[in-house]
Amino acid sequence: MLSSENSDANQRFRLFHGVVINDWPDKDELLFLMSYVDAYRVIMTKSAEVNYKYDDVKYFMKARQVRRVDLSLSESVDWVEKYLFEHQIGSKLDISTLELTPKFNGAIEYHGFDYVNLNGNFGDDYEPLYSYRWGIHLDPNRGLDLWAELTKDITVNIRMVAYEMTVGNPFDVRRRFVINEDDLLKGVTLSDLVPNGTLNITIEAKGFGQLKVGAFHYRWSRFGIGAYLPGGIQISDSNREELSFLFNPGDLKPPLNVYFSGYRMAEGFEGYYMMRSMKAPFILIADPRLEGGAFYFGSKELENKLISKIQEKLDWLGFNDNQLIFFLGVQWELLVHFTMDLNLNHIVLLLGSQFFMLVLLLKMNRLTVLVLFQHH
Repeated sequence: MLSSENSDANQRFRLFHGVVINDWPDKDELLFLMSYVDAYRVIMTKSAEVNYKYDDVKYFMKARQVRRVDLSLSESVDWVEKYLFEHQIGSKLDISTLELTPKFNGAIEYHGFDYVNLNGNFGDDYEPLYSYRWGIHLDPNRGLDLWAELTKDITVNIRMVAYEMTVGNPFDVRRRFVINEDDLLKGVTLSDLVPNGTLNITIEAKGFGQLKVGAFHYRWSRFGIGAYLPGGIQISDSNREELSFLFNPGDLKPPLNVYFSGYRMAEGFEGYYMMRSMKAPFILIADPRLEGGAFYFGSKELENKLISKIQEKLDWLGFNDNQLIFFLGVQWELLVHFTMDLNLNHIVLLLGSQFFMLVLLLKMNRLTVLVLFQHH
């Protein structure tokens, strides 16, 4: 069964957003599906039978990362609607929208739009410490993944209180979620939210010491199937700073193309259809920090995790370093700083303007650079 959310007859059809296999397709149908469905968007029902002795079946299973679900056909269709919807939405509440309680008498130190340090006595019991000037809009039929950029001393305890407000009435609280510290630091997912309502966030604290508060991120949830898009993941360090990573196996043939997003205010992946059109395996990397990203600067821990993840996919494909190409989407506003302990041979720069700043700190033996100018 094929599922597409595209109902506009005048819009060119590109892809199915979900495929449910109940009876295994023949060779011609598999070839068709390879062109019109992406990785992580194919599931098999519990009754589907697979014959792995055929090469085309093994190829399809690997290239499209087919997932078996313990569901009936009708349940599987519902699963597709819930997890494999088309678009990606992500945003953040930065510290410029943060409203501190006037009861806090400790030290307050702002570091631009990056973070604010709060140091002092937060009290013996949980009390509201700060909230945000803006609420989070609740889109119909979508859950939310919530991620707070914050670190703290062990002597400080925090929790999050989220208020789900009904449509058009900021004083009508439908539900009140109290998220303890352990769950908050793991990342929070909320579901079954009131359509077109608002979610208001408050952080409560107690104890004494330092609390470092950065941005508060919210994204449409796929409930563990992927960050932003199916298959996407978040790479984070002990500072709770993140980079977004998506691997698509493509046709499983060299090269592996890696695309770093340029300046992008909305959170999520850039360049998906461009990279997909090349048919080869690709990785998308995005930086959700600050406005438009933090230029891929980060702790050594974060950089090493990113390098390890790229190397992991290179090894999974059976490619060597000569079969790795980097695409850097650069606009004049963006300074890209990228440090890698990989033997890079090919870099492609996509420049959206005449003016750019680029720093590449690379350890390599030889390098070919292709510069592509995009005229506006």
